[in-house]
Amino acid sequence: METSQQPEKSEMQNPNELAVERNRLASERTLMAWIRTSLSLISFGFTIYKFMQVMLDQGMNSSLTSESPRAVGLSLIGIGTFAMIIASAQHFLYVKQLMGFKGTYKFWKDLSFVVALLLLLLGILMLGGIIMRSGPFQ
Repeated sequence: METSQQPEKSEMQNPNELAVERNRLASERTLMAWIRTSLSLISFGFTIYKFMQVMLDQGMNSSLTSESPRAVGLSLIGIGTFAMIIASAQHFLYVKQLMGFKGTYKFWKDLSFVVALLLLLLGILMLGGIIMRSGPFQ
């Protein structure tokens, strides 16, 4: 008859540690939802910008001004980038506060935060490219 080995008291995790881990994972899921939303806004803004620019170049829509595609694209890309800035800052501050109870926060080990920073960089590059009318985003 096999006996089930119960972990020693020192091996069991404190319920407070588990609660901290659950809260960290909930914050990470929230950041991933914001990543998805921001990426949608940024990519939709770029797509609309290019589509309206082609329509304008081909003379398909006379109601568009020469600045319409740029304004719409910049608006959507700017909103997506701004949302990513706020979501990343909120996640960083919350997890840093949460890890104060458990230890230090190493952001480079948080994959969703790294992805958010890369997406933020992409959004800033796209904004800069459209504003300066240079690079692959012109």
